[in-house]
Amino acid sequence: MPVMGIDYGTSYTTACWWNPKTGVPEVIRNEHGDEKTPSVVFRGAGETLVGKAALEQLAESAHMAPSDRAQVLGRTFKSAKLLLKDNVPLALPDGSVVTPVELAADVLKHLKRVAE
Repeated sequence: MPVMGIDYGTSYTTACWWNPKTGVPEVIRNEHGDEKTPSVVFRGAGETLVGKAALEQLAESAHMAPSDRAQVLGRTFKSAKLLLKDNVPLALPDGSVVTPVELAADVLKHLKRVAE
């Protein structure tokens, strides 16, 4: 059974696996070929984006109308790791809530999918 380790960081997250053939841990590159994935999550109404995709959504908001930009800003979370200690629910623009634990889980699930 493969063994995977994850370094969930405030800014970036990296996943590795233990290669039984070489006996050495190896970094699992993300879908962009990068060793590190930004620890950023965008929680849209019908989608959750992680890493570069979340950052791109944030960058695109600069060209949006102010009300649309506010929606994107209110749904994008950077450095959720800092909020894990208290795990206080965070309000989304539509009135729903998300916890820092759920945001961390989004990042970890994303890396698991990439590794698979």
